[in-house]
Amino acid sequence: MKSLAVAKRYASALFELAREKGAIDRIAHDFEVLEKAIQETPDVKKVLDNPVLIPAAKKELLEKLFPDFNPITKSFLKLLVDKRREVYLPEIVALFAEKLREERGEMLVEVESARELKGDLSDLIKEKLSRLTGKKVTMKVRTNPDLIGGIVVRVGNKVYDGSIKNQLYRLKRSIYG
Repeated sequence: MKSLAVAKRYASALFELAREKGAIDRIAHDFEVLEKAIQETPDVKKVLDNPVLIPAAKKELLEKLFPDFNPITKSFLKLLVDKRREVYLPEIVALFAEKLREERGEMLVEVESARELKGDLSDLIKEKLSRLTGKKVTMKVRTNPDLIGGIVVRVGNKVYDGSIKNQLYRLKRSIYG
């Protein structure tokens, strides 16, 4: 719980500074690049999370990996390293993106399906969700063969489970109690 509170404070402060300096889009782009690097190169996360490494080494690595980042982003990352808060970086990035979506009237929706959504089905789901929420919808789609069929949609903290796996589970519960 403490980590979420810490991440919220840092994300909010950075967002306000970015708004004040007119650099929200640039910092959001920097964070997308950073998030992708952390996901695709696990060693980056290991280095950032390593408590044994001195802050100077971590800051040097960040500077070498991301020389094109906005000066505000660079300063922020250095601050996190100096304060030993770099372990909260994934949460801070996610919360910053959430604040940006809120400001733009957008909503992130996670869609999980048994198979890849083909053709216009993805667009149809996006359009329906947009109408239901009244916001522009950004979809994060992933496949999960364990669902057997159907889809699971996560809108904020609500989950709409239309998977065959869930239907079979409910049927089993109704039979066995």
